Amino acid sequence: MYQWTLLARFFRIVPPVPLLVTVFSAAALIVSAGLALMAPQATPAPLPTLLVLQIFAASSGAIGPARRGYYDALLSRGVGRAQLLWGHWMASLAPGAISWLVVAALESLSTGTRSPSALSSGSLLALWLASSLPWAGTVGLPRFAAAIAWLVVLVATLTTIPAGQSRLLAALDGGDVTGWAPLAVVVYPMGLIGRSLSSEQWLITTPALLVSVIAPAGAIAWFCRADIPLEASQ
Repeated sequence: MYQWTLLARFFRIVPPVPLLVTVFSAAALIVSAGLALMAPQATPAPLPTLLVLQIFAASSGAIGPARRGYYDALLSRGVGRAQLLWGHWMASLAPGAISWLVVAALESLSTGTRSPSALSSGSLLALWLASSLPWAGTVGLPRFAAAIAWLVVLVATLTTIPAGQSRLLAALDGGDVTGWAPLAVVVYPMGLIGRSLSSEQWLITTPALLVSVIAPAGAIAWFCRADIPLEASQ
């Protein structure tokens, strides 16, 4: 318990999420609150923006700060590498997850619905993918590396495929491009927002869901065994 308290205090003082991402998330919440007052049905409109911000927040990178000795104070007090990385992950996704829940609460209060769009099965899966895959992909890379790679793939897909967005949505629905439908879940997770996934759609998303569980576990295992020399000693 002592180690977890140390982690909470450390990441509260030195959060892995850049201030600019937090500011943009707060701005999205303000927009959602304004919509809740003026156009309640549009309250969840900022969810795609929050999802993109979560991808950047989760792409927080761990190896860089570790090489600069930022975590030495924790490691010297008995915090293990695996525990450190768990704390880093939770601190990376917490602001976005809290913002997501706030939008869900605003929608429930403004419309009276018991099933807000932010808490649909598709929305929660999109949030999970945005919280897990970028984080795992950036553990051993610089901050934002996974988010930038995702943006490049998304833009390339939308610009090289005619009617790219509609084709991606068709793939999520198991349409005429089912061969790469599981990849569409990762390339365009915004298409999952607000959906109540059918059994067929769950089948399409299963590969991405499996990778989103295996990748963080692999990243943690690698970090625990990796030789991480301080930059000053190189």
